[in-house]
Amino acid sequence: MGIISFQGYTVAADGTKTYIQANGSVATASILFIPLAVAFGFLVYRKNAPLVISSVAGVALLVLCIYVGLKFPIYLSKNFWLGFVFVYIIVASVTPVWILLQPRDYLNSFLLYFMILAAFIGVVFTNPTINLPSFTGMKNSFNGQFVFPYLFITVACGAVSGFHSLIGSGTTSKQLDNAKDAKLIGYGSMLIECVLAVIALITVGVLFKDGKMPAGSPAVVFATGVSGFFGAMGFSDIAVRTTFTVISLAFSAFALTSLDTATRLGRFLFQELFTSKNPEENKGITKSFSNMYVATVITVFLGGILCLGGYKNIWPIFGACNQLVAVPCFLGVSVWLAKTGRNNKMLFIPMVFMICATMSSLLISFKTNVLLLVSGQGKLAVHGLQSVVIFFIFGLALILVIEGTKVLMSLKKKTPVANKV
Repeated sequence: MGIISFQGYTVAADGTKTYIQANGSVATASILFIPLAVAFGFLVYRKNAPLVISSVAGVALLVLCIYVGLKFPIYLSKNFWLGFVFVYIIVASVTPVWILLQPRDYLNSFLLYFMILAAFIGVVFTNPTINLPSFTGMKNSFNGQFVFPYLFITVACGAVSGFHSLIGSGTTSKQLDNAKDAKLIGYGSMLIECVLAVIALITVGVLFKDGKMPAGSPAVVFATGVSGFFGAMGFSDIAVRTTFTVISLAFSAFALTSLDTATRLGRFLFQELFTSKNPEENKGITKSFSNMYVATVITVFLGGILCLGGYKNIWPIFGACNQLVAVPCFLGVSVWLAKTGRNNKMLFIPMVFMICATMSSLLISFKTNVLLLVSGQGKLAVHGLQSVVIFFIFGLALILVIEGTKVLMSLKKKTPVANKV
């Protein structure tokens, strides 16, 4: 995640600190980016500043933030950045979207476009050799996993993403001026993410050497690969380092975006659990838990426990759980289309496919964990915890699928509604 990329130094056993210049530069640029986004939002939404002029000025100041980051990197500990991020997501998830979320994401998009354009130029002009075998059989020769279902779990945002469906319902849909824009924004953004996924695969394939995957986090691997393209084209070291910093900043910016948006959505869900349809019943604990600030603090607190307690213990099942969220979204849209007399058959194939992919992945992981525990090679804090989580997630998913299927089967076909989105 972006928090790790902010870590300014590592400490050796003898106490010697090794400073990481790229991380320090990204940290400085990221901090400066926050007030820039707030100022941009204030000028555009409250002072009605022209969007084109504001955009040009915003991008220019964003470039200045990167320049300052390169010149004045901040070297702080990982613990400091953990605390900083927790405070940031609390504030960002309760403030109106026009103050920070909208302007920050708008300016973030320019970073994303630069990242994709830089990678595309690097691939085209260097014509790199991909060392990774294109196909090694249905069973992966590197880690023994099968192509199905893991391919469709690991390639998430570039295909079907459950988390994106939550974003689409909780934030994106509320910012549309016209419902007709949903197709262009939703489908168009997934096409862009698909392009990014292909470029990421090319980058990994290029960096694959001597039968080994490239070392480092996904952000480091991608930034190293793309900046390496520019080095191969003959650009100077400062240009290569700048490209690495910009791409790392893009990663950290979108990681922060995911964190505070997920916190906002978690707060929404938590509030809904304790908010009664009858306002008179919202009293006592129910009223407290449905409070925006209380729900946010609880959401962040639970996330903090997971972070500090070792999120890596359950991280291997994150992909399947993330993709599983797409299933109830497909179900919900299918039911809505059927109830309004629209055709919903186009959703059945991807919905069934995601059910099969995610639930089979969970079953395989459960079986693997149980075998490790029985053989004495597994750890209760890791494989045991994963097994418990999988058991409950699988059960909830099964109930959801059964109930959703019943509702779909019970709906009578209505007269199609014409000229509606």
